[in-house]
Amino acid sequence: MNRVIFIGRKPKQTTTMPRQYPPRQPPRSSRKELTRDQRNHNLGAAAAGEKSIAIACRLELSKSTIYNTVKKGPDCNERGQQSQPRSRPRKTTKENDDFLIEAAMIGLIRPLRELNINIMPSVYQCTLQQRLHEKNVKKHCQREKLLLTGAHRQKRFNWALEHENWTYDDWAKVIWSDECLIELGSGHRKPWVFYRVGQDFQETDAVETRKRIRVMIWAASCGKTKSEAIVLKRDLESARGGVIAT
Repeated sequence: MNRVIFIGRKPKQTTTMPRQYPPRQPPRSSRKELTRDQRNHNLGAAAAGEKSIAIACRLELSKSTIYNTVKKGPDCNERGQQSQPRSRPRKTTKENDDFLIEAAMIGLIRPLRELNINIMPSVYQCTLQQRLHEKNVKKHCQREKLLLTGAHRQKRFNWALEHENWTYDDWAKVIWSDECLIELGSGHRKPWVFYRVGQDFQETDAVETRKRIRVMIWAASCGKTKSEAIVLKRDLESARGGVIAT
């Protein structure tokens, strides 16, 4: 096996750098864009009955330029392109959209599928949803509200304002107690309602809930101390069938 021995300084190792190319420039076009005044002049001459070849000869332009300008009409930008891109024609009118919004806001709990069948069966369900979103009408899960009157709400609000500046030490001296009702199998699917984005909460957006006594427990807490959970049983001798502590 032949071995090559270098005497003296070793040859330098050269690295090949990738070749860098200048950025590619977009191809230049010899076509000269028409100004707005020139397009308006061509449209006016065509509307007056002058032929495209006569306009092209008089303005020293090509016949295709005059033909395309007249074909596109006045709704084009400085580069001769359509200012508003052509899209699929709208399947619903303004009267249909207003009627849909009114029906959705009246029947808040009606599902979107029912609106599609009864209001506009000729369009898809996604089209109805898009029309509702255009008017800022969406759906959210219906909330629950307590059975409180206006006087009860005002008293709770006043109590909250009176204790707004209380500290942790002040609240630690208060004993909090509450009972919890456990109802097995009482879960149900919450309905969805339509609403306008940004509008205030309405009474019709909530559904009233009523208690069904099954098993009730009671507990209390004060600061970092808490009591054990106490099971409350029903008092069959009471007038309303309430619960008592055992």
